[in-house]
Order: sequence, then C-alpha cells, then structure tokens
Amino acid sequence: MENNKAKKRKKRKTRKKGGSWFIILIIVLLVLGGLGVMLYPTICDLYYKYQAQQEVDAYEKSIMAEQMDYGKRRMNTTVHC
Repeated sequence: MENNKAKKRKKRKTRKKGGSWFIILIIVLLVLGGLGVMLYPTICDLYYKYQAQQEVDAYEKSIMAEQMDYGKRRMNTTVHC
C-alpha cells in the first residue's frame, strides 16, 4: 500500500515539473508582448525621427551641391565678361 502511494507521489511531482515549463513559457510570452505594446510608440517615434533626419540631411546635401554649382557658374560668367 505504501509503495503505491509513494509511486503516485513521484508521478505527481514529475507531472508538475513537466508542466511548469509551459507556464513559464506563457509568462515569458506575456511579458514580452506587454513590453512590445508599451515600447511600440517610443520605438516608432525614434524610427520616424531618424528617417526624417535622413531626409533633411539629403535635402541639405542637395542644396549645398546646388549652391556650389551656382557659385561655379557665376564665377565662370564673371571671369569671361
């Protein structure tokens, strides 16, 4: 009688250990999902600021190139006259 009870206790313990990884996985997924929801606005804001800065830099670079071209053309016309 005692042996049967001891075997059942061992089985219960192994079942609990085997199922605990599933619970931990669910908890980890919920935490990661919550962090993703909380950080989404911040990450999007940072990304769009980066993207806008890249566009501003490209525009400034094209304006500088255009001004350099204009200055060269103006120098060439004043030298020839």
